[in-house]
Amino acid sequence: DNTIVSANSLGTVQFWSGSTGTLIKSFDQSEHKADVLCLAKNRDETKIFCSGVDSRVLCIQKTTTQTTTPEWISTTSHRPHSHDVKALTIVYNNISNNNNKKERQHEEVLLSGGVDTKLCTYHVKDFRNFRPKNYYPWPTHSPMSLAPKARLLAFLKPHDASVDIHSLAPAPDSALLTSPQQINKDTLLGSIKLKHCHHALTCMAMSRDGRYLAVA
Repeated sequence: DNTIVSANSLGTVQFWSGSTGTLIKSFDQSEHKADVLCLAKNRDETKIFCSGVDSRVLCIQKTTTQTTTPEWISTTSHRPHSHDVKALTIVYNNISNNNNKKERQHEEVLLSGGVDTKLCTYHVKDFRNFRPKNYYPWPTHSPMSLAPKARLLAFLKPHDASVDIHSLAPAPDSALLTSPQQINKDTLLGSIKLKHCHHALTCMAMSRDGRYLAVA
């Protein structure tokens, strides 16, 4: 509808008429008046998302009732990030139609990222009722597995479809903890390479005695 949306360093998101250049409405992204660094809009241009130095992700929505003139209102916010949010964008997740399996539907997902190095996703259609999902830059499953009885350590290499097996030094005697211990730098016993593995490995577990290793 030829509306221009802008944000500034005073923490304000402003809506302008593209035809007359006049200010239609203004919203405070946060009470701290911190810089707004990013904006995003959904496909039908009825929702604007904003965030910045104050990590609050705010949704500003256009009312679509037939009895009143469409108006922008501040609705809901989430704060999954601990530091500045530097980027917002809308991505589309393909989901199958229950009535027609061949027909694909595009679900809108808001994606945010910032200084805390994690990614967060939000349900655009029902932003109020769905909590954000967090994706951290480290693996959710440990890439290592310990066999304490056998003193073995398995290290998973997901994209190589392989597992390295290392030997550990014997458990130190409590009476010798204050004495210098000689460390063997060459601990690699060997590697296990999985054949015909077309996907990255995600998890692994080794039995306490080191006799069994499970990888998926």
